[in-house]
Formats: sequence, structure tokens, C-alpha cells
Amino acid sequence: MDQRVVGLAFTAGVGTLTVTGPPNGNIAPPGYYMLFLLDNTGVPSIASFVQVAQAPDFSLSASPASQSVMQGNGTSYTINVTALGGYSGTVGLSVSGLPTGATGTFNPASIAGSGASTLTIGTVSSTPAGSYKLTITGTDGASLTHTTSVTLLVNGPSDFTISATPASRTVSAGSSTSYTVNIGGLGSFSGTVSLTVSGLPRKINASFNPSSVVGSGTSTLKVSPNPQAPHGTYTVTITGSSGATSHSTTVGLTVQ
Repeated sequence: MDQRVVGLAFTAGVGTLTVTGPPNGNIAPPGYYMLFLLDNTGVPSIASFVQVAQAPDFSLSASPASQSVMQGNGTSYTINVTALGGYSGTVGLSVSGLPTGATGTFNPASIAGSGASTLTIGTVSSTPAGSYKLTITGTDGASLTHTTSVTLLVNGPSDFTISATPASRTVSAGSSTSYTVNIGGLGSFSGTVSLTVSGLPRKINASFNPSSVVGSGTSTLKVSPNPQAPHGTYTVTITGSSGATSHSTTVGLTVQ
């Protein structure tokens, strides 16, 4: 039946009692209650019905729960203030937990009663990449304070690296050898890296398997000198290209 007994503080006057209401809705949810007075022997009076109403307050929420941003760019969240129990005060907003170099501004910086504000986050190129918990605080004077939190993901530049192993190979004319080409994505890179090779003399064939890598991964470079391929030591350049971005690495090849 959800029955409960809640003891209340009071102050006795001349022919009156001033009663202090329950501290919060967890102790006594809003609704109608029977109010008993007890004498010093514990004998109750006939009850009077009283209505316990919610004290003026506000709630604070933010959306979305998480945002991603590239270093040097910005993003935003929507902060909502909802009045409860006839609340009509003004809530000032602030944010904490920002990474180095990041800024946070609210528009508007305070909300009267109920409403929404936009929290704009700005970063610089030196803001460390990582995941950060931002705490948003709403305060009405010294009496009412509520917080909510969101996640900020700061990503590094969208780029890739390229490397190859081993650093050199020796192969006989008429046979073949191979290298492993490694593509590593940086930040949120998810592009397609197309692979090419240069620096090989005539009569030496080369092919990649696969010929391109999406995001991060590996490819095998197979080098096959013809029997008539010239002997010698060569510097082979392996290039990866994704749009306007390209990076290269070199390996050594000795044909004997």
C-alpha cells in the first residue's frame, strides 16, 4: 500500500505548531497525507489531511550523450532546464572537465524557469586526443544545484602511415621475393589507400595483393625479376595514396 510514517520537525507557539515539511520526494512523494499530533505519552490526535507538494526545483539534461570532434574543430550539445513544482528562478550554467586548449560557451548563459541552451565546444590543434567527461552544472543561487554529464571525443588528424618489411631483400633473376606493406590509420582515418611502386629497372615485375587497403591493414608486394633482369642493388619506393594525401617508404632490392 506504500504506507510510511514520516516524523516531522516542528516549533511550538502559543496555541500553534509550525511544522517543517519532509526534506525531499524520496522521503515523502507529493500527495495527500494524514497528519497526526502526538502528546508526550505518544497518544495520537485525530488526523487532519494535508497535501504535500513538490518544492520548486529544476532538472538538468544534455543531448547528445557523446560528440566527436577533430583537433582544431568544434561541436555542440543542447542543454535543457525543466522547471518542477512551479519553479521560476534563473539557472546559471557552467562546464568543467574540458581538455587543454578547449573552450566551452553557453548561449544563453542562463535560463529563467524552463528552456534550452546550446553548449559550444571549441578545440585547438594542440588539444590532446582522447575521451573526456564534461560535467555541466546548473545553479540557482546557493540553494539549488544540479549536474549532468556528456562525453567529448577528441580525434587526431585523419591520416595514415606506411611502412614495409623487411628493409631489404636479395633475389636471383628468374625467381621472386616479397615485402609486407603496412598501412596504419591515424585519428578517424577510414579512407582507401592505393599502392604503387617505383624505382625498379626494366624486366622486373611487381604487384600488390591487395592493391589497396581500407583504413588500416597490410598488403604483400611481390617482386619477380625476369631471367634477363639486370643485376644490381636498387632502392624501391612504395607509395600509398588516398585522395590528395600520399606517403612513401623505401626498401632495398638486390638482384643477382
